Amino acid sequence: MEKLLGVLGFAMLSVGAEAAGGFDLSLPRGLETLSYSSPSGAKEICVVPKHLAGADYRGKEGAKDRESERELCAHNLYLPGPTTADRGVAACPKVSSTSAAIEFQEIVEPGSKAKLESAASCGRTRVTDNLTKFKTSDNDRTCTYVPGAMLTYHLSRYLGDVLQVPVMVLRTVDISTMQKVATQAVKMSINGLLRRSYQNYIDAYRDPARWDYASWIFTNDFKQHYGYLRDKVKGDSVHSGWVENLPSSAFEKIEGVKDIFASTPASSLFGGTLSQLSLQRLQTARDYADLIVLDQLSSQSDRYSGQNLASVQYYYYKDENQKLKSLEKRKVDKGEKPLPEGALLVRRMASIDNDCTFVNGNTNAKLGYAARLRHLHPRTYAGVMRLAKAWTADSSVKDFLATELAMSPKHIASFEKNLMSVADSLRANCKSGALKLDLDPEVQFLGAENKANCDAL
Repeated sequence: MEKLLGVLGFAMLSVGAEAAGGFDLSLPRGLETLSYSSPSGAKEICVVPKHLAGADYRGKEGAKDRESERELCAHNLYLPGPTTADRGVAACPKVSSTSAAIEFQEIVEPGSKAKLESAASCGRTRVTDNLTKFKTSDNDRTCTYVPGAMLTYHLSRYLGDVLQVPVMVLRTVDISTMQKVATQAVKMSINGLLRRSYQNYIDAYRDPARWDYASWIFTNDFKQHYGYLRDKVKGDSVHSGWVENLPSSAFEKIEGVKDIFASTPASSLFGGTLSQLSLQRLQTARDYADLIVLDQLSSQSDRYSGQNLASVQYYYYKDENQKLKSLEKRKVDKGEKPLPEGALLVRRMASIDNDCTFVNGNTNAKLGYAARLRHLHPRTYAGVMRLAKAWTADSSVKDFLATELAMSPKHIASFEKNLMSVADSLRANCKSGALKLDLDPEVQFLGAENKANCDAL
């Protein structure tokens, strides 16, 4: 294969050649770094990331997302637990879907770690909660690309906190630990792509520096794997409208997709009266429009082939200033918040699985989906425009992708192409009047002034 050289020294070489580990442990990155010592002496790290300037991270100055990032990084594979006492977790192989991963299981009872890590407890029925999973890139057996997956988290915040993409952090794990989990996995009743994905780690372990995809999974000292930990989306359930929706066929027949591709005025599509049905239809349309933009920016190529979307229910209500507010249903169910008067229950989409990015084509770009949008939320549009301007203004965004996300120069170039293409098509369609920035429920239902414009940043 062609050798790729760049900031992080990425390389993909043919069998028999000396390859380069893709993740430079000595490179300064993140807001802070937590470390852990494995039994074999490897110094694992977890990076609490810097945030992209101008993005809408959750909480005041991103405090809520920052808290979630630190909680993810606090999990320790080598402490005995209970998890609530020392953050110790048990390690089990992921036993579903197509790509290998280590699942971090909660330790509830003192002294139960060994039992939880046994083959019996690591089966399909787990006795404790799966807190998160450690996943590496795997473009040999599947299409998982860690830097691209993490990028979707930060992009979602830059576009206005869209699609409830879960928090993600960069983590390393001793190759001996991954080897133990992979060996356990192949001895279990795991077959197909998932079994072959685990087999990759066993094969790579024999001679890491000569593995074809060394740059995708190894740190530069070949003693650790690098990947991500992903937070959960609380209160999520399977998205009822999303199982197998092939692009250009079933996908384009979904009502919400037909709405955002239609030149029909928003007032005709959604009406002008606030109700559960009208608000749900508008929210669904917004979710699909946001999904198209996010997936086209990140070259997502596995959106249409599996259950990688979820939904979370929210109550919407008008406050004393006649502004539309939202509250997660689970908080009402748990008694943390009272049910607001006149609340309308609406389902919002959550993009929970965003692994297959940059390495297997750009489905939405091929189908011209972003250019076909006729309706979009003004915040999403403004986020794309601001990011495109920031990209050309200085090098900080490029540096963020290279350092914070460990993205290769090749894929940084792909992202630049995606960003400029999406920004150019949205701007041109907005100026021509083909694209309306009208998926704002306060404008449609509460008579708020639509201040959106095509030059807004």
